[in-house]
Amino acid sequence: MGDILLSVIETCQLNKINPYHYLIAIQTHADQAKNNPSLWLPWNYEATMSDLGLGPPTSDQSSTFEQEITPEITAASLLSA
Repeated sequence: MGDILLSVIETCQLNKINPYHYLIAIQTHADQAKNNPSLWLPWNYEATMSDLGLGPPTSDQSSTFEQEITPEITAASLLSA
């Protein structure tokens, strides 16, 4: 399961999407994502949320993810939990 999650995070990063915001959106709108998964791919989800009237992320939740995720960052976050 961890490899799938890391793959999703890396895909978000490659598409300049904040993985945290993406994963929250997927969990919040799980039923809609199950009904039409292609609309909820990382590179589509912001447009889908906008089309559904769910709005873009607020200014304090920028959709741009600028910090590169490395194994060291991931391991460090797990150790502090």
